[in-house]
Amino acid sequence: MSDAPHDLVAAFRRFISHRLTRLAACWLVCFGVAAMRWVHAYQCFDSPRTDDNSSATDRDRARVDRNNGHTWIDFGGQYVFGRTAADGHWRELYHRDALRRTADAAYPLHLQSPGVQKYHDRPDLRRPT
Repeated sequence: MSDAPHDLVAAFRRFISHRLTRLAACWLVCFGVAAMRWVHAYQCFDSPRTDDNSSATDRDRARVDRNNGHTWIDFGGQYVFGRTAADGHWRELYHRDALRRTADAAYPLHLQSPGVQKYHDRPDLRRPT
């Protein structure tokens, strides 16, 4: 009976060290990490909720999608530059008018918060086109 625990440990070691066990474990970890990263990327810029189920700020609450990810420079700036290049405007990559056209097309005004819409409605703040 003294060999029974030893046999159990040896069987467990054989199971753990088997190639298919390691391969399955690696794929499970890979899919698990990918799923966690997808959920995080999908929800990381959602407006935080308070106890009364409202957004943290009126500006975030007023947005249609309740998400402010497009306002971050790393995402919004890289997207506008990449979209401008993908549209074939390589030579205009640093011209503000070309970037403004791309940004206006990508981020429609009707999806913005009322504060941003009011800014665009003020003629004295509007850029000449």
